[in-house]
Amino acid sequence: MEYKYKIISINEDERWIFIASSNRSYMEEPNAFVNLVKLIQNDVNGTIENVGEMQFKITDDKFGLIYQWDGLFGISVIYPENISPNEAVDFLDNYMSEF
Repeated sequence: MEYKYKIISINEDERWIFIASSNRSYMEEPNAFVNLVKLIQNDVNGTIENVGEMQFKITDDKFGLIYQWDGLFGISVIYPENISPNEAVDFLDNYMSEF
């Protein structure tokens, strides 16, 4: 299944970027999350590392983003303090497409 993604909001206080997938089914959203992480991983030629419950980092992702999925917030990306939200959004925009 092909997914499309878009950034729906940014919480600069908590450093979270929230992403929606084109498939709005709650049961399908974890699959959309996995697809997005693998898409980025393939693009940066890195390795996916588990850093918490449904939290992953990708080696060779120069920004050190943490990709997270949970039942309450869905797909989100946590960016570190040493980068601006604009830098993270500019990187993620390469994987976003309006739906």
